Amino acid sequence: MKFNFKKKNIITKMVHIISTTITLLCSTLFQDFVMKYNKVYKDDNERNLRMEIFCDNYNFIASHNSRNDVNFFLDINEYADLTDIEFKFFSSHPINMELYEPNIWGYDDTVYTKPVPSHFDWRDEGHVSEVKNQGQCGSCWTFSTTGAIESQVSIHNNKKVLLSEQELVDCSWMYANMGCNGGMVDRAFRYVKRFGLSTEDDYPYSAQSHMCKYKTLKDSTNKTFIQKWLDVTPLNETRLTETLYNVGPISVAIDASSKEFRFYKSGVFDKCGYSLDHAVLLVGFGTEDGQDFYTIKNSWGTTYGDEGYIKISRGESIFGTCGVAMMPSFPVV
Repeated sequence: MKFNFKKKNIITKMVHIISTTITLLCSTLFQDFVMKYNKVYKDDNERNLRMEIFCDNYNFIASHNSRNDVNFFLDINEYADLTDIEFKFFSSHPINMELYEPNIWGYDDTVYTKPVPSHFDWRDEGHVSEVKNQGQCGSCWTFSTTGAIESQVSIHNNKKVLLSEQELVDCSWMYANMGCNGGMVDRAFRYVKRFGLSTEDDYPYSAQSHMCKYKTLKDSTNKTFIQKWLDVTPLNETRLTETLYNVGPISVAIDASSKEFRFYKSGVFDKCGYSLDHAVLLVGFGTEDGQDFYTIKNSWGTTYGDEGYIKISRGESIFGTCGVAMMPSFPVV
């Protein structure tokens, strides 16, 4: 049997051309990425490494978006030059359920009679504060905490306030929170009930753990306190939706470990498990293309998802998509 060397050479050249084209495209996209997010690398070696990681992530995103069986789409964001391990190191931390302490205030047992509409979003009511960015610090739990309290202050006191995540990072260690290495929302609520919380201006965020600035706290006259916090009955999305509509935005823990979650851009997300590792804020619900969803406010900046938000599917299981119905709670101001 005679081997066709000419045909082999043509195929080899075509593969080379395609590979070169993809490399050039990725290189151009990486340059745009560096300029858009003001990325600075220490030398050419690091830049080349980051471009290689970027290209791997870009190929993953392009492959996902080319499929016909997905309900959501992905896109490049400011975290595209990080490996999965690097990103998870600072963005999220597994929640140890063995350390969870029952809320002394118990579950919300209010009987709600107001019928729940098919769509509702607290942003439309003007009671959700701006999207913030936790940076390279595992402090998501502080942003879920402040977001919930800021919304309650807006709803009940008609007052806009931005509260200090940094105070919780630095000072709530007495309740076993661990600053940039993780924490729990209910423990943060406990701190705010006892000590109050400074404004963001009085105690600005730095995305690093520091010694607690006692003098700043002592001199601050702008402290916000909560009366208590209540847990929403877990594993019950009907109750979760009802409470969200009647009470306000709710702090929830979810599984944000999938690569798809990291690069989410639009649509109704459903690619995750139930290993809780990230605290966020539930702000609304609705239906899109026949799929019920919850709207979640994240703390990865406005370049993430839909201007800082993600829609996750609703009504999929008793745990809720990504475990959203497993540990919901809210503060009472």
